[in-house]
Amino acid sequence: MFYARVSAINQQRIANDPWLACFDWCFLDVTGTGGAPAELVVVDHPDRLLALGQGIPCWCFGALDVDWVCPDGVDALAALFDLAILSDRLLAWLWLRAKLMPSCFSSLSLRLANGGLSFSSLEISRYLMQMAVSPTSEVGGDVALYVESATHSLVVLADAIGHGDEAALDAAQFVLAVVRHMVGSALDADCLQRLGQALTQRLARGRFVAAAFLEIECDAGRVRLLNAGMPDILWLCQGRLRQGFPSTRAPLGVNDGLPSAVTELALTPCSQWVMHSDGVDGAALRCSLASLSRNGTLNDFCPEFCGVALMVPLLKTNEVIDDASQVIVGIP
Repeated sequence: MFYARVSAINQQRIANDPWLACFDWCFLDVTGTGGAPAELVVVDHPDRLLALGQGIPCWCFGALDVDWVCPDGVDALAALFDLAILSDRLLAWLWLRAKLMPSCFSSLSLRLANGGLSFSSLEISRYLMQMAVSPTSEVGGDVALYVESATHSLVVLADAIGHGDEAALDAAQFVLAVVRHMVGSALDADCLQRLGQALTQRLARGRFVAAAFLEIECDAGRVRLLNAGMPDILWLCQGRLRQGFPSTRAPLGVNDGLPSAVTELALTPCSQWVMHSDGVDGAALRCSLASLSRNGTLNDFCPEFCGVALMVPLLKTNEVIDDASQVIVGIP
């Protein structure tokens, strides 16, 4: 049961939408609470907010005023009430609860690599890779993605602010936006602007997703990358750090008008690309990679997708209690 306190026009829009109308909606009046227990509350303007008890998620559209104090448990969306935004957020929310599978995945051969929103192509042949995600609780805001197309391979590591269900919803929306706006497109400023705009509309006010992007074009022999609020993307040759690429723009969802300067480099054989989140001990990770290089195993590590034991362990920081994740891509 979903509660909605929206105008009569928006009630009709929900009722006429082929997808949204499939759900059980209870439209509330000024004082009513509907009676039946609610899973979610949707409000089309802050003036229509009402107390419905603790623990019920509430999405409030139209929270444009930066001085407006958001009540606890309410996701304040700057965007005006929009069926597409509501549909996307609802899809992500239900997906996390294992009630729906997004149809945009139907054209992709994706599999869950190691839990916690890590996905990889079913058929990976070009590169050796490890993906690891370890949230602090049952769910979290870190997500790792690898998608291989006919022209390039796209590697993404993202970290939604915070922990738990709230961060997981942001991460799920990020995944949906990446599949919609990036898969099949080149990593460039226009693509990233579309992604940023979509997230700015769909994330609650004050929420954002930091992300690192790596695009590998084997035939063209080049690599493109962008760091938006993540720790340095590391470029190693035979285990030795060659260069780090720090963040060059704010995380996605903060300001979709920011320029996105994509870095392009030549693809170097016998190299590794490493991305990790704030929850990972970066110094320990580099030491682990250097040790593997000295042992002669780094360039041919087993391309298992985060099985029981990782060849390169996921080492969490002692100072920062946070979701931890890393992606390591080996270029033969």
